[in-house]
Amino acid sequence: MEDTNQVQTIDLDTLDAGLVQEHVEINPEANPMAAPPPPDDGIYRVKLIAGDSWDHKETKKNKAGESRAYLATQFSAQILADGTQNNNKRVFGRVNTLTFDGKNEMAYILIQVYGGTPEAKARVTQLDNYVKLAQAFKAALAGEPVIRLSTKWVARYNAGTKEEPDYKTAKSGQKNFPQLANGTFNHIIDVPKFGEVAAQAVIQDYFPDVA
Repeated sequence: MEDTNQVQTIDLDTLDAGLVQEHVEINPEANPMAAPPPPDDGIYRVKLIAGDSWDHKETKKNKAGESRAYLATQFSAQILADGTQNNNKRVFGRVNTLTFDGKNEMAYILIQVYGGTPEAKARVTQLDNYVKLAQAFKAALAGEPVIRLSTKWVARYNAGTKEEPDYKTAKSGQKNFPQLANGTFNHIIDVPKFGEVAAQAVIQDYFPDVA
């Protein structure tokens, strides 16, 4: 079969722009380097996709000189919303195995993946050390499970330095961002002294994928 996608090196000066029928409309106000708008605030059915790596870390030592080991990883959630502008957009999260007062986001996600039932909660309760929890999370996301989650626009900036960051929230909630003439919202805002800041979709909660 003949290859129709051949690449040919040419001398640009030999081309005649007047013979090109395709017309290109360039918007001089559009910034191709700007971050695309995040998905609208809302609840979505998503497919969870595991990150590429895990980090093994330790917390800072407390007054007693004790620290805790933990594992951390990233993941993404691909929106499943056929026929909408949000379809296939991704939101990103980072979770770890640190548990405080019995609360852990990684374990909470697993409960939703397992169906949110009493049996799911009992199953997660058996993950009684940080390695078991991480291994269960990795195994669950390997199957790219489907759950639901809610998101919200949040624009944050670093008021500190790279070495000592101090993150501030400039604006949150899609409807609190500037509204454009077409009814949509501008996800990029100007923060005095810090310049343009783009909103990101921040995950607010997780739910099992049930009708």
